[in-house]
Amino acid sequence: GVWSGEPPTCPIKKCTVPTPGFSHWYIYNHGEEGSCQFEEAKVDGRVLQPGDEVQCGEVVEVVAGEADCWHVCHNKNLTCTTDGDWDVEETDIPSCIEMECSDPPVFDNAQLVDVVKSDDKYTCKSTATYRCKDCYQLVSGSLELK
Repeated sequence: GVWSGEPPTCPIKKCTVPTPGFSHWYIYNHGEEGSCQFEEAKVDGRVLQPGDEVQCGEVVEVVAGEADCWHVCHNKNLTCTTDGDWDVEETDIPSCIEMECSDPPVFDNAQLVDVVKSDDKYTCKSTATYRCKDCYQLVSGSLELK
């Protein structure tokens, strides 16, 4: 006898690379959305574009991009699963922390008059305003540092 019927077709499952900052790969700042987002995705060093497909079982390195005042804590490798989706949970997503600064510097002949902080921390959005001490005049530089 001979087998009859149409043979099965079993293409490999694939996952689609999302647009940066979109979908499962949105990067969180300890639960606050919008801090920074993934910059690129790579497979074996090859940079992927949004919409590219990755085969089931392939591991993608998600490289986070620094955004204004945020620093990337870590990147994450994600795997395309047998469901055709990514093996990602909120806790696995690359995260960012807000950049912090040291105390405002002390300058000869200038006095700190105002500091704007965020949650009692000096961040990259903080400003320090100085004035020249009595009998001194500003000839260069700025009286406001960021």
